[in-house]
Amino acid sequence: MASKRNLWNKAGRIVTGVVVLCFFLPFFGVSCNGMEIVTVSGADMVGGCKPGGMISEMEAQEGMGSVEVHDVDREPWAIVAMGLALVGFGVAWLRSRPALFGSFVLAIAALAAMIALYVEAKGDLDEGLKSAGGGEMSRSIEKDVEIDAGSRWGFWLTCLGFVGIAVLAGRALGEKDPPPPA
Repeated sequence: MASKRNLWNKAGRIVTGVVVLCFFLPFFGVSCNGMEIVTVSGADMVGGCKPGGMISEMEAQEGMGSVEVHDVDREPWAIVAMGLALVGFGVAWLRSRPALFGSFVLAIAALAAMIALYVEAKGDLDEGLKSAGGGEMSRSIEKDVEIDAGSRWGFWLTCLGFVGIAVLAGRALGEKDPPPPA
């Protein structure tokens, strides 16, 4: 039977690295009738970059009118979560019990930051849609158009990765240290 500690030593580095890469996937977005109008990755939220999606492509094309896409606001919770993910990736390379405990604590803290990011970003999206939609014409359009604003699969994959790190590290912490060689 394989040791849970050995499993962490082998898989912990890979899982934490994948979680860091997940920050480059779509975290939040706005779609209209299934077409992604705006997508924002975790890295966009950390760096204050331009969002992706159809509206960014329209801005890049000439002759599309006056479409202007602004940079995404930097989100403190995204910065905290990505920072914790990067530190967790570094700690996963250490093979000591305190490093294992550190990985566990960092994953829980990062998951809490992701929850705070979700609450803040979802509120901003809902508020933005309410302020953008107003007037009689927009209400009649809303009846015919399905608008979806919220989290995307990259956000949930990142959260799942943090849960996986916490579970793997927690299980490895529960295992007693092997006795020193005689």
